[in-house]
Amino acid sequence: MELVGLFVLPPLLLRMAPVAVPKIPVLLLAAAFCLALLLRDPSFARRRLRLAPLPAGAGKGICLRALGVLVLLAAAVALWEPELLLSFPRHRPGLWLAVMVLYPFLSALPQELIYRVFFFHRCGGLFRDERLRAAASAFCFAWLHVIFENWLAPLVSLASGALFARTYVRTGHLGAVALEHALYGNVLFTLGWGVHFYRGI
Repeated sequence: MELVGLFVLPPLLLRMAPVAVPKIPVLLLAAAFCLALLLRDPSFARRRLRLAPLPAGAGKGICLRALGVLVLLAAAVALWEPELLLSFPRHRPGLWLAVMVLYPFLSALPQELIYRVFFFHRCGGLFRDERLRAAASAFCFAWLHVIFENWLAPLVSLASGALFARTYVRTGHLGAVALEHALYGNVLFTLGWGVHFYRGI
């Protein structure tokens, strides 16, 4: 019931809402709720909430994967929507800079708290195999992005969610997976595909 109530129904309700609902405040409220539940749970290891220092070797791996994501996304944008390539920083540099600074804290961090730390702790027991837990986390993360009403956002989020789940399984560290999410997100916005994730661009 908790899995459905927190990870399945809310994106569907947001998608079907008759008026636009501000997504960042909803995300922050959801993250605060999940954090409160975690902190009240004596079985939860609070060390998983650490933001720094990163586990040994994690930073190098995250940066190398981010470089690979940069190359793949740049090629994809150039191939399918070349008119969008670097359009955000070129046409709206002030807003682009604000996104680069704020996205890691207002979007990447709360999403990783919910979809990795909270999901693995509270819902992980529903899946016996670690790979199934990671896959379920990635699918729920992709489902969140149906609120953007395009096929690309859930598809990209499924792939990135699988990488984030892998990082979290290996590190058990919120800071590591939030950093990876922030890097991928900032790369995506910079390259021009942020239009599929945020309508204000």
